[in-house]
Parts: sequence; C-alpha cells; structure tokens
Amino acid sequence: MNASHDSNPPVILYHAAAIRDAAVLSARSGKVVTQAGRILAAGPTPTIDAMSIRVDQVVQLPDTLLLPAFINAHVHLDLTP
Repeated sequence: MNASHDSNPPVILYHAAAIRDAAVLSARSGKVVTQAGRILAAGPTPTIDAMSIRVDQVVQLPDTLLLPAFINAHVHLDLTP
C-alpha cells in the first residue's frame, strides 16, 4: 500500500487488534479504510490486504476493537410542548 500525494482527502487505514461488524459475529484482526469520514472498506486483515488499496496514513490500534459504522442511535426525546 503506497501513499498517494494528490489533492484528494487522505486515505487512512486503521489496523486494529479486532474488528466486528454486522456480517461477522466474532471479533478478529481487521482493518478499516476511510477517506473524508467515509468508510471505503472494512474487514479481516487478509481481505483488506488483498484489495491493494493505496493509503496515505496507517494508524496502528493494537489494543482496540473497531466497530465500523456502528453508531449510538439511542436518544431520549422531549415530547412535551
């Protein structure tokens, strides 16, 4: 994976000790690739490595569990006028 130097926002690869998504119930070593706050790819390390995605920055997260695209949508709304 080589760094590209153009005017586009940087492509960032996050390499974590574990990744878990809706498709796989067990956590395993994985990577998430983002650009401008959007996920370009996420999955097990071998799958992402096979994509040969050019990245500008690598962030190592050896003690981290990544949950790509999971958000806390639990909100308490005040329904009184």
